[in-house]
Amino acid sequence: MAIREVISVYFEGEKAAGLTLAVVGLVAVAWAALVRRGGDWRGMFWPLVVMGALQLAVGVGLYAKTDRQVEGLHAQLASNPQGFYAAEVPRMERVQRNFPIIEVVEIAMLVAGVALAMASKGRLTGWGVGMGITLQAAVMLVFDLLAERRGAVYLEALLRGR
Repeated sequence: MAIREVISVYFEGEKAAGLTLAVVGLVAVAWAALVRRGGDWRGMFWPLVVMGALQLAVGVGLYAKTDRQVEGLHAQLASNPQGFYAAEVPRMERVQRNFPIIEVVEIAMLVAGVALAMASKGRLTGWGVGMGITLQAAVMLVFDLLAERRGAVYLEALLRGR
């Protein structure tokens, strides 16, 4: 597969991920509004609304910037292939190095959320907060594991193409 096609495939995945993350964030914020009314799940409000707002913002940002980014990369590749690789390889290496750190944080949040929920079974607020953290951490871990895999394929193609 030619590098122009690899760029397009990778960033189509990024754009789809941005849209997915925005929708997940919107659903989380809507769910937060529902659980705020009360009931057993009301403690989930803060984890859902905070993480949901972040997911919505990051997802919209990722979706909105992707087309311009692809155009810029294609233009740079056409006009200065060496400059393209000199900039894009280190950028993607940094992106890929960050994933294990992010994933450890998400796993720690997942464990902390489960521990809080288990320790707070009799207290609805603590239980709800723990469940909300658990849910959001699990969603983000899956999201980032997929992003890491997509980035690894792209980086491998960049390294082969230079």
